[in-house]
Amino acid sequence: MRKRLAKLQTFVHNETDDSWSWLKAPSRKFPDEPRTSLGHFRFKDGMLVAETNSRERAARLEWKLVGHFPGMLKLEKTLYRDLEDLPRPSPEEMEKSRREDEELNARPEVQEAMKRHLEHHYFEKWPRTKVPALGNVTPLQAAKTEEGRRKLEDLLEYYERLQDGRDPAKHQPKLDLNRLRALLGLPKKD
Repeated sequence: MRKRLAKLQTFVHNETDDSWSWLKAPSRKFPDEPRTSLGHFRFKDGMLVAETNSRERAARLEWKLVGHFPGMLKLEKTLYRDLEDLPRPSPEEMEKSRREDEELNARPEVQEAMKRHLEHHYFEKWPRTKVPALGNVTPLQAAKTEEGRRKLEDLLEYYERLQDGRDPAKHQPKLDLNRLRALLGLPKKD
């Protein structure tokens, strides 16, 4: 079963805990963009246990797994829990989670991955994406008109205020918005 799962590109095996992640198909337009995780599954006590965050995804994952392994897998049961039914974490658990997040986000490799993701989004994808704040045109289209350039400058100044107001303890990388201005043909800001 593991060998057959390894051949499927839809699922990625995590060897450290012997689990699989079900990932969204790569973007045709941006194939290097990170893929969304749609669910996870692992073998436990001779059974394949799968988890997703919606009933629709659970049905799709069941169809994929049973479809790829006819006669090898049989659905035994499906359990659903509403978010409101989950127990609230204790203050100690919340503090532990916050510390773990801070430690993870402070790691240089995580910082670099976050920066790459942000740069890919804002320098490659965003300029070609329709933005409601710009009148539902792309930033590249907006940069061609006086009104569009004014809206772009306002939006970029807003982004700068957001970046400047971030909590340094959260280790969020900053973008070089002058690089974005240059890409859009706008004047550099000092």
